[in-house]
Amino acid sequence: MGGYEASDLMWAKAEKVLPPTADENSSVQLQFNHMMTRVVVDIVRGAQYEGELPDDIAVHLYNTATTAVVDWTKGSLKAYSQGGHKTITMRKVDGDTFDAIVVPQFIERRTPLVEITMGGIAYLLETSISLRPGKQHTFTVTLNTSPTKRR
Repeated sequence: MGGYEASDLMWAKAEKVLPPTADENSSVQLQFNHMMTRVVVDIVRGAQYEGELPDDIAVHLYNTATTAVVDWTKGSLKAYSQGGHKTITMRKVDGDTFDAIVVPQFIERRTPLVEITMGGIAYLLETSISLRPGKQHTFTVTLNTSPTKRR
């Protein structure tokens, strides 16, 4: 299992439930919920972007809490306030889509949220966001300037 797969956390709870049959091989059905958040960055070439997206694209998520406290009795998770904030390098899904599984949290607009680097050029996205547990948050970033285009 890679780091991406290992970073997801799911939770389910069933109390005072009997298996549907007396057969020792029968099982209790559990409804699992994602406790973490998925962030997706889709990169789109704008009308003025020339050429293809380069292969050296890297996407980083800044100012992100990476440790959490889990309440196993309630099935809740929150960012650990003393854990500090780090930069997450997002996983490349394909040539223009990147994702990461992160701790649910509110990220303030203090530094850029997302940095896309390619061809030695950095593109920054600045925003605040409330990352909710079990949800996917998608950012579509339209690039109108190619990193190969020199002024």
